[in-house]
Amino acid sequence: MAATRSPILGIDLNQYEIRVVELRGTWSGAQVARAAAAPMPRGAFEGDRILHPDAVAETLRGLLNRMNVSTRAAVMGIASRNAITRVLDLPRVTEQEMRMVIQGELAHYQILREETGVFDYMRMQEPEGGPEGSLQALVVAAEERVLSSYREIADRAGLQLIALEPILIAMYRAAYPKAQAQPSALCLSISYGKSEVAIVDRGQIRLYRRIDLGGDDLIGGRTGGRIISRAGEVPLGERMLLGTEESEPPAEESAPEAGGLLNPAATALATEIQRSIDYYRREFPRAPAVTRIILATHDPALEPLAAWLNQALQMEVFLTEPPIVSGVTRSVAAQLEAPDGLRFLGAAGLAMRTLPEHPAPIPSFNLVAPAEVADPSAARRRRMMTVSLLVSALILVAGAIATLTLSRTVGQMEHIVAHTQSVLLGRQQTEQKRLQEIQNQMDQLQALKREGFPFPRIMDSVAGAIDPMAGITDVSLDRNGRLAVVGEASTQMAMIKTLQGMQFSPYFMNTNLEGYSSRAINNGQLVEFRITSQLIGTTPVAAP
Repeated sequence: MAATRSPILGIDLNQYEIRVVELRGTWSGAQVARAAAAPMPRGAFEGDRILHPDAVAETLRGLLNRMNVSTRAAVMGIASRNAITRVLDLPRVTEQEMRMVIQGELAHYQILREETGVFDYMRMQEPEGGPEGSLQALVVAAEERVLSSYREIADRAGLQLIALEPILIAMYRAAYPKAQAQPSALCLSISYGKSEVAIVDRGQIRLYRRIDLGGDDLIGGRTGGRIISRAGEVPLGERMLLGTEESEPPAEESAPEAGGLLNPAATALATEIQRSIDYYRREFPRAPAVTRIILATHDPALEPLAAWLNQALQMEVFLTEPPIVSGVTRSVAAQLEAPDGLRFLGAAGLAMRTLPEHPAPIPSFNLVAPAEVADPSAARRRRMMTVSLLVSALILVAGAIATLTLSRTVGQMEHIVAHTQSVLLGRQQTEQKRLQEIQNQMDQLQALKREGFPFPRIMDSVAGAIDPMAGITDVSLDRNGRLAVVGEASTQMAMIKTLQGMQFSPYFMNTNLEGYSSRAINNGQLVEFRITSQLIGTTPVAAP
């Protein structure tokens, strides 16, 4: 998997706490952006076994939300008792055949008891003077029932699981920069349940073994360890992975108070370390002598162990701390300082797995099934594809909405245009009718003028004859000089005065009231009348 500069989360789950570190930068300039921890829910984690993944996931989700992390991509650590570490002697086979051969070896030695699980390996540097025709591989494995709990926690916490890796391997990775600078050094990684020893020659692992002692065995008063208050109950180290020697039980010593180092357990650990160094000296006589020990642990209570081993083994012992570089905020730097800051070492080592410029000699294992590995580049491609599909869908939806809106707008505009055309047509017809009436009146006036009727003076005479309490609604004059006046009056007296006014006019003769009618309006009455007359100088036409 290609390394990335994107931030990554390292998550260390143990029986005491859930610890999270957000790391960014490169291998040579790793920077802790955030670090926080939360107590493990009571009863959820017992002896490195996860009993209630849902409770752990809920606590982890709440911790990530409070940290306000910038990523959900995570490397999760597997507790030391849940991961199996072995160095296997294998025949020389091709890289394609290596996995099948290792799977056969695991089945032969019944390392995975339930015959289900996941393993990963790293081909080790060929030992100096090793047997002909063989090679060695560092193998880690875990049973499926263990891995499923971690995957369930990651899924419920909303994490993008990049890898599942043993926590002791992560602590070795954190200690590697100090070991790399030495011609030959011993890296001692200690978790709560187990310890592992790696002797490094010029950056390459030459010897790797596990010791059945952990922080719970080394610190007094812990119920999780097998040494609490009595001496002589220290378990012996496991078989050397690159040799077989028997251990001698340590001498009995009284246990200190709770929280302090148990001398019998510490003595047993020092004995196992010395045996590893002696074995390495015999197997690699031309290799530089081991004179320094690099101690890496996520148990803050083991901080005094560095000075204790220095006195017991008469060797320089360096304590590994989480990476603190320039640019880290003061609050974060204070969190990472020993001894309390040691608890974040495992989480930091997990996150360092994906940093660019990661040295090839450092083991990098992944116990997530290959089909379930979350490759960040593949995830980015999937996200980009998803975003592209969403954008395309949004464009289609926007296009459909725009089309519907445009169609609706076009329909509305067509309706408006049709309505406007109808209104204009109605106005045109009205204006045409009005123009036609005006034209008819003009034609009539012209005809009357041609026949010699002084129409303006006639109208003046009619207007002068009308009583002030009356009004004209229509006047008509035919070519025979017959005049008809239609009007309205408020009283019959006003109508009679209008009739008399026309009778006394010098322009009219034979003036008569043809008819009238009256009707009540607004507490009064309205008299409608029609008066006919003949212009002076015209000959009336006889009625048929």
